[in-house]
Amino acid sequence: MTGHNISLGHFGELVAETHLVRSGATVLARNYRFQPGEIDLIVEHDDDLVAVEVKTRTELDLETPEEAVTRWKLRRMALGLQTFAAENDMLERHWRLDVVAVDIDLDGNVRRCEHIRDAYDG
Repeated sequence: MTGHNISLGHFGELVAETHLVRSGATVLARNYRFQPGEIDLIVEHDDDLVAVEVKTRTELDLETPEEAVTRWKLRRMALGLQTFAAENDMLERHWRLDVVAVDIDLDGNVRRCEHIRDAYDG
């Protein structure tokens, strides 16, 4: 990943976190690492334990942010959320996997920030 992509991704994660907090979410973890991956954000939202994948794209990208989230990635997130829940005595909580899609224009302005709930149906 290039430096531009890292800073773009970090910016998108900040945009997504701000959006989620304003909608009532409480952040439990950022960039939660587990074997074999990472979850961008883990939050409590509407009484659910939620793993959030943030995808950020510019208008130069060929795919939308949500098109970049694969079922394979969502399955890994489910494993990571289960690991987080076990480590934090939250296994009985209802959980879900969400995606936040962020589109940025070439001037660095947010064109769209869309919260997609229940992106994984198991």
